[in-house]
Amino acid sequence: MSEIGNVLTTAISLIWLSFLLFYGFRNSRLDAFRQDLFDLRDSLFQYAAEGNVAFDQPAYRELRNMINGLIRYAHKMSFIFFLLVLVDIRVNGSRYSSCASRRWEAEVAKLPPHSRKRLKRYHEQVGHTCLTYITSGSPLYCLLWSYRRIGDMQSSLRNRFHVAYRPQLYQGIAALEERAFELNPAACSEQI
Repeated sequence: MSEIGNVLTTAISLIWLSFLLFYGFRNSRLDAFRQDLFDLRDSLFQYAAEGNVAFDQPAYRELRNMINGLIRYAHKMSFIFFLLVLVDIRVNGSRYSSCASRRWEAEVAKLPPHSRKRLKRYHEQVGHTCLTYITSGSPLYCLLWSYRRIGDMQSSLRNRFHVAYRPQLYQGIAALEERAFELNPAACSEQI
């Protein structure tokens, strides 16, 4: 097969694989994300059922309602939407750190330390689960991450190379300079 044929075959295969990963398994990813949220909500319920926090405590109710909202609207979450929200926050200020968020923080602060710590951990787990879902299903994010990762690897390799071979590099540069002077004796006499 010719070189162009190999390139075309590889490109078509990569496009097909990307389509399968990002669009073919979208419903499976969505179901898994919702299941993770269900599991977190069930764990939160179990924590409250053990008597660690009251079911009617506002911090518990608001966290549970937030998880229920994420389950209900999970199909609308995407990396592009997340980026647009970030841009909106940058342009219009942090209105998404709204009254509900501040109210939840105030209610959590009223809890005993062990309950406060546990509810904040649940909140962090929900955020981590959402961020993982949003970023793992985005071709744009994967491209940006890959580009960044490749840049980091190149930078790391360049730094390691320079540290490990710096003396040899300097000797090599000096040898090149000497070679250049040998090839152009006039330049050598001008430098002296």
